[in-house]
Amino acid sequence: MLASQTIQSGSKEVVLKCDTERVEAMIKRDTARLDKLLADELSYVHSGGRSDTKQSFMEFIASPASSYMAVDYSDTEVLDCGTATVLIRGIARLHLGVRPGLPEEIYSVFFSNVWVTRGEGWQMLAWNATRVPD
Repeated sequence: MLASQTIQSGSKEVVLKCDTERVEAMIKRDTARLDKLLADELSYVHSGGRSDTKQSFMEFIASPASSYMAVDYSDTEVLDCGTATVLIRGIARLHLGVRPGLPEEIYSVFFSNVWVTRGEGWQMLAWNATRVPD
Protein backbone atom coordinates (compact mmCIF):
# COMPACT_ATOMS: atom_id res chain seq x y z
CA MET A 1 0.00 0.00 0.00
CA LEU A 2 1.41 3.39 -0.98
CA ALA A 3 0.43 6.68 0.58
CA SER A 4 -0.48 9.94 -1.15
CA GLN A 5 2.00 12.75 -1.59
CA THR A 6 1.03 14.62 1.56
CA ILE A 7 1.92 13.59 5.08
CA GLN A 8 -1.23 12.36 6.76
CA SER A 9 -1.94 10.97 10.17
CA GLY A 10 -0.78 7.38 10.13
CA SER A 11 2.18 8.09 7.85
CA LYS A 12 4.53 6.35 10.28
CA GLU A 13 2.46 3.17 10.11
CA VAL A 14 2.29 3.33 6.30
CA VAL A 15 6.07 3.75 6.06
CA LEU A 16 6.66 0.83 8.44
CA LYS A 17 4.41 -1.30 6.23
CA CYS A 18 6.36 -0.21 3.14
CA ASP A 19 9.62 -1.04 4.91
CA THR A 20 8.30 -4.50 5.81
CA GLU A 21 7.41 -4.97 2.12
CA ARG A 22 10.96 -3.88 1.19
CA VAL A 23 12.55 -6.46 3.50
CA GLU A 24 10.22 -9.17 2.18
CA ALA A 25 11.13 -8.21 -1.39
CA MET A 26 14.85 -8.43 -0.53
CA ILE A 27 14.41 -11.90 0.97
CA LYS A 28 12.35 -13.10 -2.02
CA ARG A 29 14.64 -11.31 -4.52
CA ASP A 30 11.58 -9.54 -5.88
CA THR A 31 13.31 -6.79 -7.86
CA ALA A 32 10.04 -5.69 -9.50
CA ARG A 33 8.63 -4.82 -6.05
CA LEU A 34 11.93 -3.25 -4.95
CA ASP A 35 11.94 -1.06 -8.06
CA LYS A 36 8.72 0.57 -6.81
CA LEU A 37 9.85 0.87 -3.18
CA LEU A 38 13.35 2.29 -3.81
CA ALA A 39 13.95 5.87 -4.93
CA ASP A 40 15.99 6.35 -8.10
CA GLU A 41 18.51 8.36 -6.02
CA LEU A 42 18.91 5.56 -3.46
CA SER A 43 22.05 5.56 -1.32
CA TYR A 44 22.45 2.17 0.40
CA VAL A 45 25.49 1.93 2.68
CA HIS A 46 26.10 -1.55 4.08
CA SER A 47 27.64 -2.16 7.52
CA GLY A 48 30.86 -3.37 5.89
CA GLY A 49 31.34 -0.06 4.08
CA ARG A 50 30.06 -1.07 0.65
CA SER A 51 27.89 1.58 -0.98
CA ASP A 52 25.19 0.89 -3.58
CA THR A 53 23.04 2.93 -5.91
CA LYS A 54 19.54 1.70 -6.73
CA GLN A 55 20.83 -0.12 -9.81
CA SER A 56 23.79 -1.80 -8.08
CA PHE A 57 21.66 -2.72 -5.04
CA MET A 58 19.01 -4.35 -7.20
CA GLU A 59 21.72 -6.24 -9.11
CA PHE A 60 23.15 -7.41 -5.77
CA ILE A 61 19.74 -8.56 -4.50
CA ALA A 62 19.14 -10.53 -7.73
CA SER A 63 22.57 -12.20 -7.52
CA PRO A 64 23.62 -15.34 -5.63
CA ALA A 65 25.77 -13.10 -3.40
CA SER A 66 22.59 -11.86 -1.69
CA SER A 67 21.49 -14.20 1.07
CA TYR A 68 19.08 -12.26 3.29
CA MET A 69 16.92 -14.72 5.22
CA ALA A 70 15.36 -12.35 7.78
CA VAL A 71 15.71 -8.87 9.25
CA ASP A 72 14.41 -8.22 12.76
CA TYR A 73 14.19 -4.68 14.16
CA SER A 74 14.52 -3.58 17.78
CA ASP A 75 14.80 -0.25 19.59
CA THR A 76 13.06 1.28 16.58
CA GLU A 77 12.11 4.94 16.40
CA VAL A 78 9.96 6.32 13.59
CA LEU A 79 10.21 10.09 13.19
CA ASP A 80 7.92 12.13 10.95
CA CYS A 81 10.37 14.80 9.73
CA GLY A 82 7.78 16.82 7.84
CA THR A 83 8.04 17.77 4.17
CA ALA A 84 7.05 14.21 3.18
CA THR A 85 10.01 12.56 4.93
CA VAL A 86 10.11 9.83 7.58
CA LEU A 87 13.21 8.50 9.35
CA ILE A 88 13.34 5.00 10.81
CA ARG A 89 16.28 4.23 13.07
CA GLY A 90 17.21 1.49 15.47
CA ILE A 91 18.91 -1.88 15.51
CA ALA A 92 18.45 -4.50 12.81
CA ARG A 93 19.43 -8.12 13.34
CA LEU A 94 20.39 -9.55 9.95
CA HIS A 95 20.09 -13.25 9.23
CA LEU A 96 22.17 -14.21 6.22
CA GLY A 97 21.93 -17.68 4.75
CA VAL A 98 24.81 -19.96 3.97
CA ARG A 99 26.82 -18.82 0.96
CA PRO A 100 29.43 -20.92 -0.82
CA GLY A 101 32.50 -21.09 1.39
CA LEU A 102 30.97 -19.03 4.20
CA PRO A 103 29.07 -20.02 7.35
CA GLU A 104 25.61 -18.72 8.17
CA GLU A 105 25.84 -15.21 9.62
CA ILE A 106 23.67 -13.45 12.16
CA TYR A 107 24.73 -10.01 13.31
CA SER A 108 23.25 -6.68 14.35
CA VAL A 109 23.61 -3.20 12.91
CA PHE A 110 22.62 0.28 13.97
CA PHE A 111 20.65 1.72 11.06
CA SER A 112 19.09 4.88 9.72
CA ASN A 113 16.51 4.52 6.97
CA VAL A 114 15.03 7.55 5.18
CA TRP A 115 11.71 7.37 3.33
CA VAL A 116 10.14 10.09 1.15
CA THR A 117 6.73 10.32 -0.48
CA ARG A 118 6.27 11.39 -4.07
CA GLY A 119 3.80 10.79 -6.88
CA GLU A 120 4.82 7.11 -6.84
CA GLY A 121 4.09 6.85 -3.11
CA TRP A 122 6.56 6.15 -0.31
CA GLN A 123 10.07 5.22 -1.42
CA MET A 124 13.25 4.48 0.51
CA LEU A 125 15.85 7.15 -0.24
CA ALA A 126 18.70 6.07 2.04
CA TRP A 127 19.94 3.24 4.27
CA ASN A 128 23.06 3.55 6.41
CA ALA A 129 24.23 0.77 8.72
CA THR A 130 27.07 0.35 11.20
CA ARG A 131 27.82 -3.01 12.73
CA VAL A 132 27.05 -3.31 16.45
CA PRO A 133 30.26 -4.28 18.27
CA ASP A 134 30.30 -7.81 19.69
